[in-house]
Amino acid sequence: MIGSGFLLLGALVWTSPSQTYLAKASDTEHTFTFEVKNTGRQPEVIIDIVPSCGCTVAQLPGKPWVIAPGATGQARATIKFGGRTGRLHKVLDVTSGGEPSVPGRLEIVVNIPAEVAADPRMDAARRQNQASARANRQVVFQGDCASCHVTPGQGKRGADLFQFDCLICHGAERRASMVPDLATLPPHRDPGYWRELISRGKANTLMPAFGKDEGGPLDHDQIESLVEFLTAGH
Repeated sequence: MIGSGFLLLGALVWTSPSQTYLAKASDTEHTFTFEVKNTGRQPEVIIDIVPSCGCTVAQLPGKPWVIAPGATGQARATIKFGGRTGRLHKVLDVTSGGEPSVPGRLEIVVNIPAEVAADPRMDAARRQNQASARANRQVVFQGDCASCHVTPGQGKRGADLFQFDCLICHGAERRASMVPDLATLPPHRDPGYWRELISRGKANTLMPAFGKDEGGPLDHDQIESLVEFLTAGH
């Protein structure tokens, strides 16, 4: 469980499995440290720790990571957030090697205040990302960007898909000036408007085409679920 300050995975006890960091001026990344103890009488094995996003990298002492009885060890997770704003929440899935395997999750949160997000180094990272998107608006679905703009929305529909695929850009507290706030758009947008915008994007802007036939990650049913959500008054 997360919230009590401990995460129990069989005989493994993780301290501070949910951690929060307040970004400071000039920060572009931060490393979190997670401590775990084997409280059992047999060696315990952690096969891997997999972050939910490519901007986060987990570092283990070894793969597999064998923890002797009574021993304590540390895993680290580094998140890069240059050019990002607001609250970033990432999950790290832990896979143990016991029989049966006991899955678990670690969580990290980075809060980036407006004055930090306004730092010139963050603006430089954002400008670089925007330049890449202007050259090819589908670039957000490729390479490292895919871990934030494709992976979180896989298999999701409706409100969940909106949360992961739309609000990552349109819900940011410090959006680029050309990225509209979906909550303030006129309410009369009909299904055809949303279907066209989501499927094909918007030429000469940073809005990519999400439809699979245009090189995007969403199938027909996912797009229709977003259209239904957006025209239901949300």
